[in-house]
Amino acid sequence: MTLLELLMTLALAAILAGMAWPAYQQQMLRAQLAEARAALLENLHFVQRWRLESRLRQAEWPGLPRQGTRDFDIQLGSASPGTDSAGQASFRLLARPKTGHRLAGRLLLSVDQDGNLLQCGPDEGAVPAPCRAWGD
Repeated sequence: MTLLELLMTLALAAILAGMAWPAYQQQMLRAQLAEARAALLENLHFVQRWRLESRLRQAEWPGLPRQGTRDFDIQLGSASPGTDSAGQASFRLLARPKTGHRLAGRLLLSVDQDGNLLQCGPDEGAVPAPCRAWGD
């Protein structure tokens, strides 16, 4: 094998790796979003179970079992102990990318008491960013 053949092989390997890198990053992002979704749904089920078991109009909400994932922080975004027409309290769980994540400040994931998953843009401005259904 000559030096020229070796350099051509290395150049070809570099080109293939350069083409594969964006697909790898996209797959990693999908995995991070799936992990955040699973944590949101786990917390949703916990809060719904807590509301059914307590059956009291308590002013204080429970702590969440999963405060986040490796890439997202999860918190109770808004909660109202009052009930809607179906007798259910309203609440929303939020997942924000951690500081330093490439989506930090650009994405907000949420789930409400009915299990509606939403993916929103940045929530920093005075005008709320449009949200769209997120999930299956």
